[in-house]
Amino acid sequence: MKLRIKIFISIMTLLLVLTTFSTTTYAWFKINSQASVEGFDFTVVGGEGFLVSLDGKTYRNDLKKNDILNKIIENYDKEKYVVNDGKLCYVASGQELNNSQREKILEDEIQMLPLTSTDGITLKDLNNSVASTKSGRYYEFSVYFKATSNKQEDDMTYNIYLNDRTTKLSDGEIVNPTSIKSEDATEVILRAPMNTFNADGSVKSLLEDDAIKVYSSNALRFSTQDTSLESPLANIYELSDDSEYEYGSYASDYDGEDVELKKLYSKDLSAMYTYRNNLLGMDTLADLLPSYNSLPKTIRSLEDENPIITTVSSGSEAKLVTFRFWLEGWDADCFDGLAKSINVNLTFKASKVASASAN
Repeated sequence: MKLRIKIFISIMTLLLVLTTFSTTTYAWFKINSQASVEGFDFTVVGGEGFLVSLDGKTYRNDLKKNDILNKIIENYDKEKYVVNDGKLCYVASGQELNNSQREKILEDEIQMLPLTSTDGITLKDLNNSVASTKSGRYYEFSVYFKATSNKQEDDMTYNIYLNDRTTKLSDGEIVNPTSIKSEDATEVILRAPMNTFNADGSVKSLLEDDAIKVYSSNALRFSTQDTSLESPLANIYELSDDSEYEYGSYASDYDGEDVELKKLYSKDLSAMYTYRNNLLGMDTLADLLPSYNSLPKTIRSLEDENPIITTVSSGSEAKLVTFRFWLEGWDADCFDGLAKSINVNLTFKASKVASASAN
């Protein structure tokens, strides 16, 4: 695959069920069947601007699935696991883990549970407690991006972006754009009434035992953080399925009259929010509800906005970019009963910019 980097994540049989609330802890979900990362394809063709690496030493045209899984496990618990020369080992003994041991960690210890983030860097549970990578509640790994030339005199600079369109390369290969999709919608039978919205933004009320369809992928967020920046900054992406089963962006205290903003951010139209409150028979979540003004700016369409991921230049140091994936707990689509797979296809493109000396 040329000119692009591609990641494929398949999160299989993600089944969430509601658990009991308490006055101080809001554990909204419990995973009955573990989420698993099926595979990654992270490829760059040398000579086209940049190469990638997981250790900052060995740069290649592609990163293999197992290499990325090893880094996810290392980031999950650095006191217990370390990657040495591409091998996942126990810190204490130095012994390499076999495939079955690695799969067991991914199945039993690293599970995706609802979190939230206003900056894409710090993730918290819905009771505002910080979730570390050691919590095993989200996926994180970092990749070094480096210009293909080490010679400063080549004076080449490239901006790296997410690819936003289908591209046909000179050899006829088709490169698909970045996308987040569920293979199928999950049917959820409601155990309490809920409100959502009609096409005009008006309230649509559903009753107990009514059925709705949910795409798990609509609750997924991911962020990219260029760690070379002086001030911590990350882009948060919310690339929902383009379908009728998208119930909104965040539940918040938005009380304005703008129809589109109501559909995205009003708690009164948030399927997730109204469903859980009706299920409990009280406005239990009111004190935790995020403020509309505190919500992060998410990138919902790469056609409308496509920020630079990082910039690499010939003769300059590599840039380390951290990727994080989580289920957004305040998303209107974050329902108990989420299932099926979430296919995350990230393709990257490099764009040549003005020479380094000109800058």
